[in-house]
Amino acid sequence: MKICAVIVTYNRLDKLKNSLRCFSDQLRKADEVIVVDNASTDGTSDWLSGWKEVAEPFKKTVINTGSNLGGSGGFYTGLKYASESDCDWVWVSDDDAYPRNDALLVAEKFLASREGENISAICSVVNEEGEISLNHRKNYYSRRGRIVTELIPLGAYKREFFPLNAFSYVGTIISIPKLREVGLTKKEYFIWHDDAEHSLRLSEKGHIYCVTGMVVDHDCVSVSTTLSWKEYYGNRNVLDMYKNHFGAFEYRRFALRCIVKSCYLWIFAKNKEYARVFSRAVRDGIKGILGLDETYRPGWKPRDDRMY
Repeated sequence: MKICAVIVTYNRLDKLKNSLRCFSDQLRKADEVIVVDNASTDGTSDWLSGWKEVAEPFKKTVINTGSNLGGSGGFYTGLKYASESDCDWVWVSDDDAYPRNDALLVAEKFLASREGENISAICSVVNEEGEISLNHRKNYYSRRGRIVTELIPLGAYKREFFPLNAFSYVGTIISIPKLREVGLTKKEYFIWHDDAEHSLRLSEKGHIYCVTGMVVDHDCVSVSTTLSWKEYYGNRNVLDMYKNHFGAFEYRRFALRCIVKSCYLWIFAKNKEYARVFSRAVRDGIKGILGLDETYRPGWKPRDDRMY
């Protein structure tokens, strides 16, 4: 069994160093570690040049995208490289995800024990600030004409493993044959929901399990309650995801709710900046306008950063 790893980074050199140190410390080493640098400007490129020259039991590959393609473009780039390799499985994570030293060993043992089963991916438990974060492992499904997003309940994490159909890219291992079958990350999303959309495609071709013996510590700050440029992509991309993975009735019902919310925000919300961002996201999501938006580029800041 050959396992490679794809880590996407952008201007977080200290976190990247910690992440790569975790792969050096793994009891079961990856066969190759692929770092996708989204054209960082903080010295990451120079540091990675030195890192590549340090001999370790795994092959080292660095890909510089030349411009910031967003998380979606970064994962697309790394997974495209992995899909053309001779590896069987690919670990996927951001630079702020730190797998514990037995993560790949646990993964290998689990996959070996279920050899022959139709598995598309397995994923880890995500710890944030010392506690299990439920937001990274979900089920999406339709119920009575509505699209439901269900967080996996905490009790499920007491089992050895459990099924699900949606994961984040924080500590996930994807079957490369399945990756070739369903395709790569939807790079046009730029950021947010790219992993959820990808996992829904993978779940249609095989099982996805969360293996609770695999643990990743996620060095992630609490979700901000202020308005940022990312809000546009989150709202836009979820509309595209639902359009492609649910029936026409469920999707139209969801889109109508978004339109009604947009109207409500323009009338009642104190922050018209948020109304503008949300309405633009809904319009573009319905029209299928994806990619990097010229207005909501990384670093965009609103005049009023309240959410409502």
